[in-house]
Amino acid sequence: MPKKNLKKKSMAKNFEDPAPVLEEPCGTEQSAVMDDSEAPPELAPEETCETIELVDGWESPLEPASEEPYEATELAVEEEVCPPAVEEAKDAEASPESICEVVEHAVIEQPDDDDGCQISPYSGKSMKLFIGRRGVFYVPENIARQITSLAQHRDKTDAQVARFPEIDDDVAHTLIHYLYTGDYQTLKRASTCRSEYSTSLLAYHAGLHCGLDGLAEHGRKYMRIFDNSIPLFDIISLGRKYFPRINDDAWFSEYLTTKVRESFETEEDIFEQEEFFRGFGEAPEFDRFLGKVVANAYARKVSSLREALDLKRMVTNSTTATALNRQSAANNSYYKDCAILGRCKDRYSLPQAHIRSTQEKLGSSSCDEVWSEADEHNEADPSPTGTNTPRMRNYGRVVRAAKVI
Repeated sequence: MPKKNLKKKSMAKNFEDPAPVLEEPCGTEQSAVMDDSEAPPELAPEETCETIELVDGWESPLEPASEEPYEATELAVEEEVCPPAVEEAKDAEASPESICEVVEHAVIEQPDDDDGCQISPYSGKSMKLFIGRRGVFYVPENIARQITSLAQHRDKTDAQVARFPEIDDDVAHTLIHYLYTGDYQTLKRASTCRSEYSTSLLAYHAGLHCGLDGLAEHGRKYMRIFDNSIPLFDIISLGRKYFPRINDDAWFSEYLTTKVRESFETEEDIFEQEEFFRGFGEAPEFDRFLGKVVANAYARKVSSLREALDLKRMVTNSTTATALNRQSAANNSYYKDCAILGRCKDRYSLPQAHIRSTQEKLGSSSCDEVWSEADEHNEADPSPTGTNTPRMRNYGRVVRAAKVI
C-alpha cells in the first residue's frame, strides 16, 4: 500500500470520527471529575496517548497529530499485509524477464514461445516407447523428437506410441538416458569386457536405427576400448547377428576387416580353428564378406612373404657377386705375379699362356736365383694360401725381385 494514500486516510479519520469515550481517559475531562488531590501522576512519555494511538490505530482529538507516528503505523501495516514471499511474487509478476533468466539455466535449448521464454523439453504430451521385447518408457514428445526416425516407428492407430523392436533390451536404458542427457550409461554393475563390448555394439546399432549420431559415436568409442580384450570369434558372432547386411554399413565393414587382419598377423592358424566356422550360413551376405576378407588376408600374407624372399635373394646374390669379384681380382693378381717369375710351372700350376709370356720376358738364371732363397723354407704346400706364412713372405720377395729384374 503506498505511503501517501495511507496518510490521507489517517487525516480524514481524525476529523470525521468523534473521540471514543474510554474507561480511563487521559484528557481534560478526567481532571474535571477528579479533585486536585486525587489527580493521577503524570504519565511517562511512552505511556502517552500517542502510544495508545499507535497500538489502537486511532488518534486523540486533544493531542496534535505528528508525522512520525503515521510513518511508523504505515510501516507496521505494510509488514503485516505484504509478507516477503508475497512481495517477491509481486516483483516477479511485475518483471517476467526475471523468470526467463531463471528458467534459462534449467532447460535444454528449445524454440521460444510468444513471451520470449524457451520452451521446456519436459512439457507437452508424453509418448509411450516400446523398446525391444519388454522395455516400456514414457518420454515427453519434445524429447522423443530427437529420434529422426520417430515417424517411421509410430503406431498406425496411436500417434503417441512408437515401437522399436529391432533394438535390444539390454541397451534400452542407454537409449533413454541418452535422450535425456546426451551421455552414455549402462546398468550392469558386475560386468565383463565381453558384456561391455556387446552393450557398446548394441548402442552403436541403436544409434543407427534411431538416427542418433551422438549415441552411435558413443558406441564406436567403447567398442574400440574393449575389443582388444575379447576373441575375434565373439566380434564375428555379434556382427553376424546385428549386421547381416554388412555391406550397408561402411564403418563396421572396415572395422571388421581391420580386426580380422590384425588377428591373422598375430595368430596365423586362427582361421583353421573350429570356432571360426561356427555360424556360417546364417547370414549369407555377411559370410560372403567374411570369406573375402579372409582370402584377402591370406593373399596379403603370401605377398609379404614373397617380397621378403625376393629381397633376401637380392641381398644374397649381391653378396655372392661381391665375393666372386673380389676372388677373381685376387686370382688375376696372383696369376699375373706368378707369370712374371718365368719358369715356375714346377712350383705352381699356371696357365701355359702366362708361362710363355714370362719366359719371353725373363731369363732362366734370374728366376732360379730368386726362387733359391724361397726354397730354403721347404714348405710342404707350395701354393701361397696364407698371408703371414714364410712361403707367402718369400713369395712377396720373389715377386718384387722379379719385377726389378
